[in-house]
Amino acid sequence: MSRKISNYGGWDEKVQYFKKSSNFKVNQQMIDEILNLRDQIYYDFNISHFREKLKEIHGISLSYETLRQILIKGVLHEPRTKRWILLNIDGLSI
Repeated sequence: MSRKISNYGGWDEKVQYFKKSSNFKVNQQMIDEILNLRDQIYYDFNISHFREKLKEIHGISLSYETLRQILIKGVLHEPRTKRWILLNIDGLSI
């Protein structure tokens, strides 16, 4: 079964639902500016504080997750590794 793909998104065959494109896309110029600000000025800020400064001082308003993804792709943020609890045969954690 084929589906027509429009400018607003497309049919994703793997998960069987219509995938809508984002209404707001961050252009490369803005990404470069964000990465430069983080690298040069706000290098010691956490993501939440950096997000506040972007909005207050530079007029750039992004969601926390969008900003986090930009910083991860720009190699300026390293995501936490998942912590696993190993269980002993007796059910005791070690």
